[in-house]
Amino acid sequence: MNDHELLLRHAERWASEKKRPLDTDLLVTALDLRATHDGLAANNWRAGSVRHLMLTRWPAHGPAGVPDVASLVDSLDTFWRFLRSTGRMAGASAEPKALLTEAKAAAKRMPEACADPSRHGTAKSLLAFGRDLGITLDDADTHEEMNARLHQIVQAWNDQPDDLRRATMDAGGAGSRMSGALTAGWGTMAETGQLPDSWELPGTPRLDEDDERLFPSDPAQSAQAVRTSLLTRQVLALARWADGRQLTQTGVLRPAIAREAYDALKLWDTWDAAQFAASRLRTPYPDTVTEETERDYARNGWRSAGDSRSLDRLWQAALQGDVLDATGSRARHLPDTPTDNDDWIAFGLATVLAAAARVRGAIDQRLLFLTLLTLAEPYGGGPATVDELRDVWWRNDEHGDEPGPWPGYRDYVSGQVDSLLALLGDCGLWRVRGRRVSLTAFGWDFTLALLHLYEVGDAEGLGG
Repeated sequence: MNDHELLLRHAERWASEKKRPLDTDLLVTALDLRATHDGLAANNWRAGSVRHLMLTRWPAHGPAGVPDVASLVDSLDTFWRFLRSTGRMAGASAEPKALLTEAKAAAKRMPEACADPSRHGTAKSLLAFGRDLGITLDDADTHEEMNARLHQIVQAWNDQPDDLRRATMDAGGAGSRMSGALTAGWGTMAETGQLPDSWELPGTPRLDEDDERLFPSDPAQSAQAVRTSLLTRQVLALARWADGRQLTQTGVLRPAIAREAYDALKLWDTWDAAQFAASRLRTPYPDTVTEETERDYARNGWRSAGDSRSLDRLWQAALQGDVLDATGSRARHLPDTPTDNDDWIAFGLATVLAAAARVRGAIDQRLLFLTLLTLAEPYGGGPATVDELRDVWWRNDEHGDEPGPWPGYRDYVSGQVDSLLALLGDCGLWRVRGRRVSLTAFGWDFTLALLHLYEVGDAEGLGG
């Protein structure tokens, strides 16, 4: 009996004692899919992994047809509660309550996903093709027998017209360890007529393996955060407003026209006022500097539209979001706005990265990463108050409990948090209710994108 079989036996006993529902067959299928195709141990349940299981992995590689979704959700919930209550849940796994919420949301879309042939993985499609021919691998007792049956399937598959083969080979299921192994096996068989001696299916991961896989958010929730963000609304409004208006040789609006745009978009009320308020928290201003003087400077204190941070960040975002063209003598609105969830998320990443890059001189890159990861539940964080974020930043900068070299120094350093929240506060990355800050679904996707840029050494444009 291996670790997984022993874990399941304990789970069955626990469920029976607690009178909790547990369909062992469904649970075993779910755990096998995750282990075989994603390399995830049975006790490793990070945020996003349930949605991935129910909407990607099961439709792509699970049994034919639609499972009893309600029973699957109940069984998974029981299993998560068992893992957590017995101390078997792997580190960095989400809480059972959060996993159940994720499962219930995915359950609404799972029947449609399972019934959609375009979501079926290559291996599932090919094995289904074999079953249609009356050939199955399920009861193959020896390596030689499996070899012979696979050869029959491949031969019949290759006899199909090219367009039919391509249609199935382009189906869903990317990223599966099993698909990779089977594809490699079938490729060798097509060339040599047999499987290589060293070929084997992926093994089951150990329960104590530390998996660092991070899953993106539910696309519907992430896209909603992008669509409803103030940044998106302002970018789209600017692109429409600027259509047909004259540009300078540097590809920005002429100053007088730019000030009209500033007024039309109410940029003091929607962005600049928050920057002024945040900066006053860090550094006391002389009495001569008032909100009125700052308002006048924000609107009139520049000679080129490219020098207005509040306007140019929207301009750069509109260009990167492909809703504005500034290559000619007049601006041109590009009306092809995103339509599906993936397009909206891509639009959000492009526009937020552009907006953040425009104000990079005011952003400490370490603070940006630290804030996002502190708020990120999949990374072990969660919602926090502004004061808690300020304290995390102060201590991360190795200050400890020291007040600093001069009075007000701690407020100056910690106040960078307030400035960051104001600088990117319209981007849909987080929600602020009172003094409490929580990361949005899109905020987590942006965090993953930022981590990737950092890993490949391409995040320098986002701050010092």
